[in-house]
Amino acid sequence: MNSVPSASEATASTFQVDLRGLVDLLSHHLYSSPRVYIRELLQNAVDATTARLALDPDAPVRIRLAADGSTVTAGHRARAAPRRP
Repeated sequence: MNSVPSASEATASTFQVDLRGLVDLLSHHLYSSPRVYIRELLQNAVDATTARLALDPDAPVRIRLAADGSTVTAGHRARAAPRRP
């Protein structure tokens, strides 16, 4: 009968990665559409702000997306500028 090893019984394993193949896979398949690339950038911004809020729940965070013709710009700021009256 096979059982799952406990943490103290676990063994380390090593593996190799073909970086050229990985880059090819990412650039030609995963990011083949500009929409997917933009979605990934936005998701990274969301992940960054979520991590920031986990460290400091009161931290003001903002994700900004701007489109100008065929150019889309995404950005985030950990601290929002105070509003002026």
